[in-house]
Amino acid sequence: MARRRIWSELVPLDVLAETPALEALAARRVQLLFAVQPGQEEGARRVVARCASQGLSVGLWPLLDDADGRWLHPGNAERFEAWVRTLLDAVEGPIDALALDLEPPIAELRR
Repeated sequence: MARRRIWSELVPLDVLAETPALEALAARRVQLLFAVQPGQEEGARRVVARCASQGLSVGLWPLLDDADGRWLHPGNAERFEAWVRTLLDAVEGPIDALALDLEPPIAELRR
């Protein structure tokens, strides 16, 4: 059976950690992938812990601040790697996926 996923980019992590939708996703075996930016480590830890308590497969979608280009690209690869390591150390829970979004820096797209 193909894996089914839902992506969450803009839902605040405190809201995501408390939503009853997590139980529905777990019941339907839909993996949650959620975006996390620097400064949101505690929120990410709470979301991962809640997913684990529900038996819900979860993955992280690390993003940088917009000033650093947001998405992974050649100009921020070292900074991005450091952020991913920090994030993985902070969540303290089972992670089933790590989504890396390869895009030009967000400033280039906003021109």
